[in-house]
Amino acid sequence: MGKIICQRLGLHAYEKVLAPVMSPSQDVLFAATPISGTPAASAGNTPTSAQGGPGATTTSSFGFKDSGKEGQKPTIDLYGSQDPYERRLGDWIGLADRVDKLEVTVNIAMVGKYTGLTDSYMSVIKGLKHASIESGFILNIVWLESTDLEPNMKSSDARKYEEAWRKLRSVDGVLVPGGFGNRGIEGMILAAKYCRESELPYFGICVGMQVAVIEACRSLLELEGANSSEFSEMTPHPCIVFMPEHSATVMGGTMRLGSRCTIIKSQNSLAARIYGGQPVIYERHRHRYEVNTAYVQGLENQGMLFSGQDERGQRMEIIEL
Repeated sequence: MGKIICQRLGLHAYEKVLAPVMSPSQDVLFAATPISGTPAASAGNTPTSAQGGPGATTTSSFGFKDSGKEGQKPTIDLYGSQDPYERRLGDWIGLADRVDKLEVTVNIAMVGKYTGLTDSYMSVIKGLKHASIESGFILNIVWLESTDLEPNMKSSDARKYEEAWRKLRSVDGVLVPGGFGNRGIEGMILAAKYCRESELPYFGICVGMQVAVIEACRSLLELEGANSSEFSEMTPHPCIVFMPEHSATVMGGTMRLGSRCTIIKSQNSLAARIYGGQPVIYERHRHRYEVNTAYVQGLENQGMLFSGQDERGQRMEIIEL
């Protein structure tokens, strides 16, 4: 039966425990996608973190202590066999062993606008799962519809509003993923504000980063009505603007896509620690809007660090506060 299954799946060497057809040099390693943000206040518990590397950085950002318990390493060790199939199986055994040893749960709020269809965030979910394993945590995602955090919800459904804020206040960190359109944006801005003021770790991706900039402009620079030109074309303070080389009216094929260069501006930044001190990194992009550089200096004066920028210094790729 095993041989039949292997043949049907296009696999070979079934006697080597279902080894897939891959180059022997393609060793499977599991790296972290750390949760970045301002270090949180002590949570009163001491989960085990990875010893060094991104896992330790993640744990430190949550304000958790590293117990130094053996068995949690920055990446999964390959077993010593020279046989490529046994080595690959060793990777999976190492991963399974690590997952079985996890004891402490980390609660991450996913504040988005498509939470009714969680598959919309599948890549983010997988990134969080890999990061939690790397850092030595059991992941629990707390789904929060961003509109439930907005004042309008308080007047229409006070119970749902209070429950949403109760959940937000109970988590260890917040992730705000990407999205399009203005629905739910004010709720994301409120989540970013709560995280900044309470020093709760916050990770904003795409729109999640943009709403953090909007919130900082409103609160730190006291620019009333600051917004993205995507959400309010008449905003007096467009701190997020459309990329000038693309059309604002033609939607098809107008995104900045694919692998793009990011220069890490400060080796003392969290970004430098996460990327192991690399001065230049390449990450996938998919967006149309960017931070308006006219507001960068004012935000930097208030303590925001634009630690990742493009090679021309015109696009703000990573921010820290």
